[in-house]
Amino acid sequence: MKPVSAIDAEGIPVWWAEADTGLFQSLRNWISPRVEMIELDMHINDPAFAEAATSKLLTILPVAR
Repeated sequence: MKPVSAIDAEGIPVWWAEADTGLFQSLRNWISPRVEMIELDMHINDPAFAEAATSKLLTILPVAR
């Protein structure tokens, strides 16, 4: 729910909070009901985001046999 790129962060000249808000609302409005949307209140480059994404990915990948 925070910026989604390295150059899109609070305090950086190209940061545009309203555009991010619009992006997230559009995703909520148009995402397929078959797709799980998980909203996290962190920047895409936060280590905690990487951990959460990795954890989710590992729950949906088939187990190698």
